[in-house]
Amino acid sequence: MVLLSIIFMNGNRSSEAVIWEVLRKLGLRPGIHHSLFGDVKKLITDEFVKQKYLDYARVPNSNPPEYEFFWGLRSYHETSKMKVLKFACKVQKKDPKEWAAQYREAMEADIKAAAEAAAEAKARAEIRAQMGIGLGSENAAGPCNWDEADIGPWAKARIQAGAEAKAKAQESGGASGGASGGASGGASASASGSFGASASLPTTLTFGLFSGLSGAGASGSGSSGACGFSYK
Repeated sequence: MVLLSIIFMNGNRSSEAVIWEVLRKLGLRPGIHHSLFGDVKKLITDEFVKQKYLDYARVPNSNPPEYEFFWGLRSYHETSKMKVLKFACKVQKKDPKEWAAQYREAMEADIKAAAEAAAEAKARAEIRAQMGIGLGSENAAGPCNWDEADIGPWAKARIQAGAEAKAKAQESGGASGGASGGASGGASASASGSFGASASLPTTLTFGLFSGLSGAGASGSGSSGACGFSYK
């Protein structure tokens, strides 16, 4: 969150020099192993980049080479400019509106995100209506939520087949009684195992989302150029 706030408050990009200026004042230095973060330079230029939290690119035509940081795709999905602005303001003990340009940009981003979410929800509703699928999971076989994943006709057929096999096994077991209890029990257990495997299909077909960001508090002080943003 500290990195994202530095980038956002400096016009959605920040030079590596500015990033390290702030991190040094937080006790983090390149080439020095940190007890919690390990190799900090590798963390922010490699790990966070691989995880799509940050983009790290060379400044065109820079000699010697200079690099800049940007928000990565995952950061746009897991947080928002308004949340990052509020985080920075909480550290600074200021009102978000004191940074008028950033506040206006964050508001516009929130409005755009809300419009896109509404359009997506409308499209999902139209598709569900065309397919005859109701809201929630009551019309789906098993616990799968249609808003999370469409388990498809093949998976539903497997679940239905498992349910029928279990019902037949239970019916057969009840009719056989004590004399054939052992054999029926084996058949019932086998059918139950088949049903259990089938019933787990919605879970295996459910798509996971990225985990939420967990921001750490900041102390120390730093500057970030013309925007007047600094950590205190």
